[in-house]
Amino acid sequence: MAVAGSHSSIRAVTLDFMGGYGPVSPAYDIRFSDDDKFLYNGYHDVPNIGVHRGRFEFALLAEWLDTQAITSFGHVDLGGGVDCPSFHIMIERHRAPNTIIAAGLPLEDPEVWGIVSALEGATSTALTEHAVHRSD
Repeated sequence: MAVAGSHSSIRAVTLDFMGGYGPVSPAYDIRFSDDDKFLYNGYHDVPNIGVHRGRFEFALLAEWLDTQAITSFGHVDLGGGVDCPSFHIMIERHRAPNTIIAAGLPLEDPEVWGIVSALEGATSTALTEHAVHRSD
């Protein structure tokens, strides 16, 4: 649940990172939600394979995302190389349009790269500090 006093309209954030065609192609997805839960699934070429669940203080992530003016992105498809990894970010909102960002690497848009980096950092923190259940 969002922390008391939180004014974010964001109710969930999902990052789907799909590997490319190279020898190391990480693939995973993670969902953070406003009930302070996360669900991670590592598919291949990542340190954490399988399903991991736990708790994560979502309000901090949502409030930071609100500072990034993400609503201005709307639906963005930034392309990328054919052989490059790609990702999708879905930001679900209460009573507002969702934001979808689809991109391939290499990524040259610094705002989107910052969002991806923040979500990867939150994923790392959630897995190392908060994962309470794991199943393959």
